[in-house]
Amino acid sequence: MNLAEMLIAFVADILNPALTLILAVCWVAGLWLILLTALRMLKHSDSFGKGAPPASLGTLVTFLAGVALLQLPSWLGATVTTMFGTGDLHRTATLGYATSPDSPFDGLLAAVFAIVSLVGLIAFVRGIFVLRACSDGKPSATAGSAAMHMLGGAAAWHIVAIIDALQTTLGIRVLAIS
Repeated sequence: MNLAEMLIAFVADILNPALTLILAVCWVAGLWLILLTALRMLKHSDSFGKGAPPASLGTLVTFLAGVALLQLPSWLGATVTTMFGTGDLHRTATLGYATSPDSPFDGLLAAVFAIVSLVGLIAFVRGIFVLRACSDGKPSATAGSAAMHMLGGAAAWHIVAIIDALQTTLGIRVLAIS
């Protein structure tokens, strides 16, 4: 078994469990953030008449981040609809390794695209947490880095559609890598 076949087998074995794990972690984190929002609101309500400042933007963004994590598949669908105008994407990039349509390297490209998609999903989730940290005033988190994580993650999640869009825009029929 060569390295390409090992990578294809690894991705086939790990992709669905990794997606399930990421979605489960997002669901638990979303519930935790919503609980954290409720605790922040309780803390604010206890000090309401004592001259305390009103609830901050961080509380609202924490709640929205929790909702976004609970509904992650819907959010990813919304990003693809926003970026491409349709939620119905075909997952067949015309990117090919050789000129023959049934090249043995097409499976390798599909495995690499699956890894890029998984990294994109993780980057999108990281962008949600960076946005939350930015709204809480953390100095290392900025709205720009949160936006780039989310946009870059959504683009990587839909890497095949991005390649299709680029090839359509540039007028490339089949991009052969040699």
